[in-house]
Amino acid sequence: MKWGRDSLMVGLFRILTQAGRIMCHDTTTGQIVAGRASSDRGAVLLYLPHCAARIGVLVSATGTFPPLFVAGDTTPHPLLPVRYQDGAEAGSIVLYHPFSGLSLFLDDAADGEVAVPCFSRDEGAEPYAFRLEELSLLPDMPALLPILEAVQHYAALPPDGATWLEVLRAGIGTDRVMAFDVVARFLPRAEIDWMARRILDDPALRRTMQRFFPTDLFACHALPDLAAWLEARPKLTRTDIPAAYDSLATAGLDGTCTSFAHLCGAAARRIVRPRRDVAIVATARNEGLYLLEWIAYHRAIGVGDIFIYSNNNDDGSDALLAALSEAGLIGWIRSELGQGHAAQPKAYGHAFGMLPQVLDNRWTLVIDLDEFFAFDTRRFASIGDFVAWQDARPVDAIALNWLVFGSSGAVFRTDEKLIQRIVHRLPWQDPHIKTMVRSHLPIHAHPHHPAFDPRDHVVTRTASGGLHRSPDGASFSEAPETDLAWINHYFLKSAEEFVWKFSRNRGDHQMRQDMDPERIDPEFATMFLKQHGSDTMVHDTRIQAWMPDMDRELDRLHAAPGVGAAMRDVRLRYAALSEQLRARMRHGAADLAPDTPQRRLADLFGAA
Repeated sequence: MKWGRDSLMVGLFRILTQAGRIMCHDTTTGQIVAGRASSDRGAVLLYLPHCAARIGVLVSATGTFPPLFVAGDTTPHPLLPVRYQDGAEAGSIVLYHPFSGLSLFLDDAADGEVAVPCFSRDEGAEPYAFRLEELSLLPDMPALLPILEAVQHYAALPPDGATWLEVLRAGIGTDRVMAFDVVARFLPRAEIDWMARRILDDPALRRTMQRFFPTDLFACHALPDLAAWLEARPKLTRTDIPAAYDSLATAGLDGTCTSFAHLCGAAARRIVRPRRDVAIVATARNEGLYLLEWIAYHRAIGVGDIFIYSNNNDDGSDALLAALSEAGLIGWIRSELGQGHAAQPKAYGHAFGMLPQVLDNRWTLVIDLDEFFAFDTRRFASIGDFVAWQDARPVDAIALNWLVFGSSGAVFRTDEKLIQRIVHRLPWQDPHIKTMVRSHLPIHAHPHHPAFDPRDHVVTRTASGGLHRSPDGASFSEAPETDLAWINHYFLKSAEEFVWKFSRNRGDHQMRQDMDPERIDPEFATMFLKQHGSDTMVHDTRIQAWMPDMDRELDRLHAAPGVGAAMRDVRLRYAALSEQLRARMRHGAADLAPDTPQRRLADLFGAA
C-alpha cells in the first residue's frame, strides 16, 4: 500500500470509524452500518485499484456479493462505487458519493450498538475521515480475488468511449461483467454521451449489451425500445409493464443511474429532439369518475400527449382507459405490481427512464387526477404560450404551487362537472409544488419534484420566472406564488367523495367495500371539517374560462367507440358503492365516540 498526502492508496482495507467501529452491512438488507461484525452483520471492505481517478468499491467480506447500499441511497450494488480523498491526518480517508460529491458521514458519538452512515454535505465542516486497516485476502474469500482483479483491469483502461466500446464488442467474461458495469460508471460524462449515440445507432452493440446484461431493464428494453421508436415516432396507445419492472420504483430515485446501461439510456434520451410542447404523466387508480373531465380540460388548454399509468382498477375504469387509448386520445400504461411495491414511483421511473414517447414533448408535467394546471388567461392563450414565455430565459424545471379547493359546502357528490361544483378554496397559497420539467432531463421523479443527475446544474424557476428556492425541502417553495400559473388541487371535494378516498385505494390497498367511519384519519377529518361551511374560503372560478373548450373536448371523448358505455358502467358501480357508503356513515355514527372528528364527519351525512 502506498500512502501520502498526494499519493494513491492501493489495496484492500477494513474501514474503521474514529471511535473504532467497523464498517459492516446488514446481512438481510445490505444496508451499511458501523458497529461490530456479528451473525447478522458482515464486514464491508474497501478496494482501491491503482487508478489516478481515485475511485474505489465497497464490497462484502462474506464472499457472497450481496448488494450494498448507504442509508438514503437508492442504488444498491455488490460493488458499491465511491470516490476518495486523503483525510487531514495520515492514515485517514474521506469517502464520497461517486457523482453527487457528498461525503460519507456518520455520528460516531451516537448511542447504541451501531451508527448509520449517509452521504451528506455539512457546509463549512471538515468531512468525516475514516481510518483504514490494510488486509490481504483471507482464506474464506477466494471468490473475491478475480472480481477485484477485474476491477483493477478496467480501472487501468483509458477513460475514453472508443476503448470501452471495443472492450464491449470483444466480449466480457462472465466473471468480469460486474466489474465492467461498476467501473464504466466512472467514465467522463462526455464519453458516456458519445457511447450512447453509438449504441443507439448500432443494433449489434445493443444486442451485445443485452447479451452481457440480460437482467438489466435498460439494456434489454429501454435502449432497444428507444431506438425502435425513433425510426417513426409512433404515438403510444397502450402498453403493459409487468411486475418484473417493479425495480423501476427505486432505480434512479435519487438521481443516480444504477448501471452502465442505465447511464447510456439516460444519455440517449438527452439526444432526442422533441416536436411538441407539453405532455402530462399521471397515475390513476379507481379514478373513472374524473377521467373524462380531467382529460378534456387539459386537452382544451393545449396539452399534447397525456400518459396515464394505472394499476388494479376495480371501479370499471380499465374499460374506459382502454377505449380512450384505442381511439388515440391518451397513452395508457397498465402496471402490474408485485406484493409490497408502490405504483406511483414505478410509474415515474418508467416514464422518465423507459417510455420513449414522453421525449416527443419539450416539457412534461407530473400531476394527479385531482390536480388541474391553471394559468392567467389574460397573459397566456394556452399552456404552450406559458412554456414559450418561460423559455425566454434559462430554465429546466418550473415549480407550480397548489391552490387547495375544499368542499364548497357539499355533502354529496353530483354529476355536475368538478370545476363547476367545487369553487371555494383555502385562502392561502400552499407551499407544496408540482413540477413541469424538460422531458429529457430527469432520471426519475418524486410526486412533487423530479430526480436529476447530481452532476446536472438544473435551473428551476417559479411560475413567474424567478428562481425557485426550497430551503424546507425540494417539495416546497420558500415563497409560494399563484399569479401567473398554479395547480388547482381538488383534494377534498364533497364529504361523500372525501370519505370515499378511505373506502377505496390509498396507495396500494384494495378498495374497501365495508367502510368504517372509525378508520378515517382524524387529521384529515379535522382538515375537512375546518373548511366545510367556513366563511374564510375564497370563491375562485377562474378555471371556468375554459368551460366552452372543455365541453367541445368532452364531446370528442364521448364520441370515441366504447367511451359512453364504459362511463355508464363506472357511474353505476359508483352509485352502488355510494349507497353503501352513505348508509355506513349514517348508521355507523352512533357507534363513534362523541366530539371526535370522525363522529362530526359522519353527522354531516345524517343531517343532509
